[in-house]
Amino acid sequence: MVQAIDRFCDRHQLCGCHFLFVDPDWRPMIEGHGFQGWLHHSYIWQNAGFTSFSDYLGGFNANQRRNIKRERQAISKAGLQLQTLTGEESSEALFSQMYDYYSDTCDKFMWGSKYLTQRFFTTLKSTYAHRVLFVVAHDRDTPNNP
Repeated sequence: MVQAIDRFCDRHQLCGCHFLFVDPDWRPMIEGHGFQGWLHHSYIWQNAGFTSFSDYLGGFNANQRRNIKRERQAISKAGLQLQTLTGEESSEALFSQMYDYYSDTCDKFMWGSKYLTQRFFTTLKSTYAHRVLFVVAHDRDTPNNP
């Protein structure tokens, strides 16, 4: 079954597959085929018709709104500037740098699970740049060339 899935992924140029909620008895067999166990929480946000950041904040209670505003002010006070870049606007070097950040984060935190490969990041620009949005933070006084 795993070999058939690998062939399917190769034939259709898919990066891979995931098995969710697998029978625990399968774990040794599936790991023997190169799969890694992974515990992760994933969140996907969809715009519920918000036309402004104020609209978005309206969905939170007063305490949450205050905390979000405080966090945004802390970015400004730290002298940081946030910049959004689409995948098309971003250099290949930025995609490579994102792997380094991803890898370092996974190495530092126990909950981190390094399941994305460097190859994933290096091919991301050519395959999915239209679906990528980076939020880059840099020193406000330093010219940045992402």
